[in-house]
Amino acid sequence: MQILAFQPLVYNPGDERFRVTNLGALVEGFRLQGINSYQVAFAPRPELAGTTVDGIRLCSPEEACDPEWWKALSPWAVVTNTWCAPRMARYVEAIRAATPRVLDRLDTDGNRSPNISFGDYLFREISAHRDFRSPVKRFLALPLAFARTSILKFRPDLLDIPTVNTMAGCPLVGAESPIAAERMKRLMRLFGKDSAHIHCIPFPVNEGGLQFADLSERTKTVVSVGRWNSDQKNFPLLLQVVDRFLEDHPDWTVTLPGALPDDIAQLLARHAPHHGSKIGLPGPLPHEEIYRLFGTARIFLMSSRHESFGIAAAEALCSGCSVVGPHHIPSIPWFCGSNSGTVACRYTPFDMADALAVEANFWEIGQRDPVFISKTWKERVSATSVAKRVLALLEAI
Repeated sequence: MQILAFQPLVYNPGDERFRVTNLGALVEGFRLQGINSYQVAFAPRPELAGTTVDGIRLCSPEEACDPEWWKALSPWAVVTNTWCAPRMARYVEAIRAATPRVLDRLDTDGNRSPNISFGDYLFREISAHRDFRSPVKRFLALPLAFARTSILKFRPDLLDIPTVNTMAGCPLVGAESPIAAERMKRLMRLFGKDSAHIHCIPFPVNEGGLQFADLSERTKTVVSVGRWNSDQKNFPLLLQVVDRFLEDHPDWTVTLPGALPDDIAQLLARHAPHHGSKIGLPGPLPHEEIYRLFGTARIFLMSSRHESFGIAAAEALCSGCSVVGPHHIPSIPWFCGSNSGTVACRYTPFDMADALAVEANFWEIGQRDPVFISKTWKERVSATSVAKRVLALLEAI
């Protein structure tokens, strides 16, 4: 039995996150069960097509469209990460000529259409436009996002129908959280398609580097990880939340690894005027150091405007942290629903700080158990658990 994992992205040698998260972690989960598995991705240079680098088979886009190329690899099954995007359907069609066992992952919060939620879709589009490199697109984020969302709402032939048809043509489809899966099923039903082949398939957490400390060794630390120079992560809100939290919890510390904005000094002065000096900002850290942080901290805090899943939060849960985050992120209620976190009822600095304070108190009075949290979430989102779930679905085809 051989299971391949394909995502139509260019692999640059040495790309750590490409190998230890997402499909790389799933491949490792298959290998831990004794299954021959490896990734397939696009070569960064034409001369590297046909070679294997860091255990990843490199190909050209033309080869990935060729059914004969896939047949030559003799896969029993292929897990793809093409997001069921219509422009990627040609790859899935070529793979299906080699095996009927194909599962495509959506990497989604389920809000793939303004016909699911116009407001949520618009909110995400505004944030996405603010992260464009073009200063014009950033400046015109609101009108551009509103125009695009409105057009897609009333012209389903431009996005919804092609996407639904692509999903209908894939044997298995995975969405990353229970709410995301249900939203995608609703989209299918909206256009008269069967949705029984859509399943909740979380992002797999790589278990190799996980760190863990029991309650007696857990420090009073709040941690979060992100590209803090991205509008999506809402760094100003995060600073406001922890500044308010530290006001009443001076014995706690906050550590926020990740790429920092250029105007970090001004942001701290504006949004964390009282306790900015207590906020640790180490910049980007290697994955093993992130895992070490998760293994001793108590709470992971998410401040994002939108997330398809939140792999860092899932890693923190598997390491024994609990989670605090806003209710509009579909994975957050799930992450918090097993005595493993607190959901902020509104997406404001005060409500987020309230939720963080509540969660800190749960730790203080013994209502959070890092052993239980880690065990519970490893059973749900570890690479081994997700691989077993995927294997069972593939075997049923």
